[in-house]
Amino acid sequence: MANIVVLNGQRVNYDGLMDYSVLGAAGAAFFAVYAVGQLLNGFIGDHMHPVRFILTALVGTTVCNIGVAFAGRIELIFLLWAANGYFQSIFWSTIIRLLAVVTDLYL
Repeated sequence: MANIVVLNGQRVNYDGLMDYSVLGAAGAAFFAVYAVGQLLNGFIGDHMHPVRFILTALVGTTVCNIGVAFAGRIELIFLLWAANGYFQSIFWSTIIRLLAVVTDLYL
């Protein structure tokens, strides 16, 4: 039995579109870019306003996730998922910095 999905309003045979190795490679790209982004964004976040940096990450993540939903090509999905990893990596260190600033003000 073939797996059928709807992609951009068209029925697509999922077995012919992607296999598990492509999905695994997209996941690996996500985590590789996420790891590099953690290192870079920790330093960048020290020099930027934390709320603006978090908003940038929110917008970037939203655009990437919506783009993946409407992408019809494997290469585009792969690229958007890697970009999503970068934008996701912005959150952790920036939120920790924001919490440190807020608790310093109120405690």
